[in-house]
Amino acid sequence: MRVVAVGSREVLLGLMLAGVKDVVETGDPDEAVERIRAFLKDEDVGAIIVASEIYDAKQDELERIRGDRTLPLFARFPAKGVEFR
Repeated sequence: MRVVAVGSREVLLGLMLAGVKDVVETGDPDEAVERIRAFLKDEDVGAIIVASEIYDAKQDELERIRGDRTLPLFARFPAKGVEFR
């Protein structure tokens, strides 16, 4: 299973240092959702890490497109200066 990440360059650099290889650099929440939809079609994707600024902007839509799936796991990753919750 692969781990993929979507977010700003700053967030992705840290994740790439941690070993995440499949990344999509974007600050546009609409573009991010389209890329996430594509990842959902890939059965090899086990987790999608989404930068907090994107997740927060599109939370309802992300939860809707995820539906009742157990995989991939969605994880909200806080960006610099964003409080972890």
